Amino acid sequence: CDDRFNNEAVVSTQSTGMDHDCSAGESVWLECEEGSSDGEWQVVSAGLYRTVGDMEIEPSGSAGVVLIELAMTDDESRRAFGTLCDDRFNNHTAQLACQSLGYAGVTQWGNVGSMGEYISRSVLEELGLSTVVDEMTCPADATDMNSCDADLMDHDCSAGESVWLQCENDDDDDDEIDDDDEENYIDLEFGGVKLALNLGNVRERIHF
Repeated sequence: CDDRFNNEAVVSTQSTGMDHDCSAGESVWLECEEGSSDGEWQVVSAGLYRTVGDMEIEPSGSAGVVLIELAMTDDESRRAFGTLCDDRFNNHTAQLACQSLGYAGVTQWGNVGSMGEYISRSVLEELGLSTVVDEMTCPADATDMNSCDADLMDHDCSAGESVWLQCENDDDDDDEIDDDDEENYIDLEFGGVKLALNLGNVRERIHF
């Protein structure tokens, strides 16, 4: 009830118990702030992935849905794993994204809503893989992702807006993972999502 309710009462633990003379219309609503933190989100790894088997995902070589891992600068145990939204994404940004993953450039890109060959919208939703990077923009003269801006953990995107990339290999190898490289992979799990991370593709941290 809002009787004698004020800003100080929000943090008070005092109560008069079950004794009141209030109507339902006097019920209080609150809008609370999140706890403060000195840290900020940063990208720690990224790769291209596809669905395989029973609701599992794996690295998909030079073509797949972009999945990104974030961590807090002041507490790296706080992590998030999800997709890149296509808001403001363009050919130039796609080119830099492929190059940041170690490829020569981009041949094609789109979103899961228009083509769900690698990971479908329904699979992303069922696995709980939501957007972690949105509004990615890179200046026209940018030569790497360090010059780009993006919103981390702040988005208005659906699963269908998740970006997939088809990147160009320097040596024209196919998209399959070479058996000789299997020792470079470690198995990870985020909220029930199983994936293999290619240690060879973990690059210097990118700050947006």
